[in-house]
Amino acid sequence: MNKLKYDKFITNLLGIRSYFYVNDVKKINKNLIKGLKKPFFLTIKSRHSLNTIQKKNFSARFICKQYLFSMRLNHKNLNSNHCYLENGKFKKNVIKISLEKSSNSHYVQDKKLPLNFRNKLRFNWVKNFYKGLRGNHLVVYKKKFVAGFLLLIKKKENLIIDLIVTKRSQIKKGIGKSLINFVCSNFSNKKKFILAGTQSNNYAAFKFYKKIGFKKTNKEYYIYHVLMK
Repeated sequence: MNKLKYDKFITNLLGIRSYFYVNDVKKINKNLIKGLKKPFFLTIKSRHSLNTIQKKNFSARFICKQYLFSMRLNHKNLNSNHCYLENGKFKKNVIKISLEKSSNSHYVQDKKLPLNFRNKLRFNWVKNFYKGLRGNHLVVYKKKFVAGFLLLIKKKENLIIDLIVTKRSQIKKGIGKSLINFVCSNFSNKKKFILAGTQSNNYAAFKFYKKIGFKKTNKEYYIYHVLMK
């Protein structure tokens, strides 16, 4: 069982102390939120659904279920034309795309969280990359203009997709696949797998990952939010 962790990123955006808790066993410590001073916000990520009593004790609201997909990074002659590692050249365009309102994050799905926080979550997410606070690599797709980007985090022998975004007007034009192909072509000698998490109701993401070769793992989590004012 992981310990309660302070979430500096969400704290700065919400303006109240925020925490993150990952639970891999059936029972959650009943004293989880004991001693936390109001107001606070907590995200619970649990391998098992909370029962009625637990939800009441923690004032927890179920938001969605989250799945993990995985694909081995095998180097092949893949089409990754028009993809580049970001070095600051594309910042203005990447940030502009990040402001398009199409995120399916569990934070965005929670209507009890402030609208401005939800609308600008992805924008602030990307800004933290440029500040050197989040992510290790950012891959950009640019042909005539910047049409998408992929933010990666290194974790041991794997790469995690922290964010993958396609400009709304360019969806279903193979941009996401090209970004993934670039990762396979350029990181397969350094990392073993690329991992991607997505919400259970993000059907487009499910279809996309399966189509390009990702496999759904047995890592499934229930996401709950606790907002105490």
